[in-house]
Amino acid sequence: MQTQRWGSKQEFQDDFFAYAANGLYLDKNINSEIFYAKDYDFVIKRYALLGKVKGVRSKVLVLDNDDTLNPPGYKKNIFFNWLDGLAQQNPAIKKRRDKIEEKASNLMAKAQAEGELLVKNQNNGILKRVKTPYTGSFHHELKELVDELRRDKLTKDQHKIACETAAKKTELVMNCLQAVTEIEEMGFIPRIDSSSPTDANVIFGEQKLQIPGPRIQGSDFKFDDKGYLENIRTYSGCNKVLAKDEIIKKENCSPHGWVLVDDNFRADAYLATTFGYSLVVWAPNDKEIPDKLPGKIYVKLPEIRTDMMYLVDFIRRYEKARVFTFFKDPKSMDTIIKKIRNINELADKCKTASKDSEINEFAKRVNLETLQLLELYDPVFPKLSSGIIELTDELSFTKDTERRKSLTDDIRNVINKVTPEAKASGDFIEGLKPFVEEFESLYRREEW
Repeated sequence: MQTQRWGSKQEFQDDFFAYAANGLYLDKNINSEIFYAKDYDFVIKRYALLGKVKGVRSKVLVLDNDDTLNPPGYKKNIFFNWLDGLAQQNPAIKKRRDKIEEKASNLMAKAQAEGELLVKNQNNGILKRVKTPYTGSFHHELKELVDELRRDKLTKDQHKIACETAAKKTELVMNCLQAVTEIEEMGFIPRIDSSSPTDANVIFGEQKLQIPGPRIQGSDFKFDDKGYLENIRTYSGCNKVLAKDEIIKKENCSPHGWVLVDDNFRADAYLATTFGYSLVVWAPNDKEIPDKLPGKIYVKLPEIRTDMMYLVDFIRRYEKARVFTFFKDPKSMDTIIKKIRNINELADKCKTASKDSEINEFAKRVNLETLQLLELYDPVFPKLSSGIIELTDELSFTKDTERRKSLTDDIRNVINKVTPEAKASGDFIEGLKPFVEEFESLYRREEW
C-alpha cells in the first residue's frame, strides 16, 4: 500500500519514531529523571522477553575509541600512544615520526572522503555494484603508510609492546565502565570498533571496559615469517558500517536498534545513519553540526567526553521513544498532549476557584481526564513509581474541598514531572500534524 508522503507503512513508522525522538525525547532541556522510572524499566524487560518490540533483543552498542572514549586533549588517544610506543623502541620511527603522522592523517582524510562517496553511492542505488568501498586514492595513502613503517623495519615484537603500552597509557572518560555496564543491562551488546590497532584496542577494552576480545575490532597488522610488517588491513568508516551484517550473524542479534557512539560525523556517523543504525551519538571534534538527516535519529553530545553517564541518559531517552512509538500511534500522541494541556488548564482553574461547587467540578474533571490519560498511555506510563493511582483514588473519595484542590494540583504536577509529552512545544505539535493526518488516512487504529 502506497502512502501520500511515505513509500510504505514501515517508512512512516520509522519517520514518526525519528520525529518523536529528535523533537522531544532527546531534547536536552527535558530533565533526565523522567526516564528513570522503575516500572518503565519493567515494561521494557517484559516486552523484551515476549519479543514484541522490534529491536529490544540483543541490540548492539558500537563504540569508537580514539577521541570518543578518551577525555579531550591532543595525543591522548590510543593511536598516538601506540605511535609513542613504537618511537620508544624503534629509532628510525622516532626520527621520522612526523612523517608517519602525516601519512596516517592523510589516510584518515581519505577514509572520510570515501565515506561520503559510499553514502552517495548508496543513495543512488549503486552500492551493490561496488565490490570494495574504498577507491584507488585510499589504497594509495594506505600503501604509503605501510611503506613508511616497512622502511623503518617495524617488527611484530615492537608492535606488540607498543600496543600493550598504549592500552595501559590511554585514559578513559569518567564513569565509562559504569555506563557500559548499565547500557548492557538495557539489552545492548557493547563493541569497540576503531581504526587504531586491533591488539591495542583488545587489551584496552578487555582490561578497562570488560568487553570480550571477539567484540573488539581495529586495524589488523600482518607480519611476515621473519616478524617484519607486511601489510595493514584498516578498519575505518566504511569497513565499520559494512561489517554490520557479519556481526548480526555472529551474535545472532537484532538488525534494529543499533547505536553508534563516534566523534567524527562525516567519516563514521553519517555512514551509520545511511546504513541502518537507529541512533547516532555524536561526540564532536568538529565545530559545525551537520544538516538534519530526515528520518534519522542522532544527538550531538560532547558531554560524554567528560562523563559517560550522559550516554546512559540519552540511550534511556531513545529507548523510551522507541517503546512509546511502538505502542502509540501519532494520533494517540496528539491526544495525549492535548489531554495533558487540558488537565493543566483545569488544575489552574481549580486552584483559583473559590466556590466549593466550582472546585468540586474542576476536580472531578481533572480526575476523569487523568484516568482517560492513563488508559491512553498504557503500558508506558509509570503508574507505580509516580504514585498517581493513589492520588486519583483519594480524589475520587475525599469530601474535603481544600484537599480536593490540593490533590488536583498534585496530580497535575506528577503528570508534568514524569511525561516527556508534557514538555511538547508548539513547534513540535505543529510538526506532528502531518503524521496525524497520514495516520488517519493510512491506518485503522488497531493496525498500529
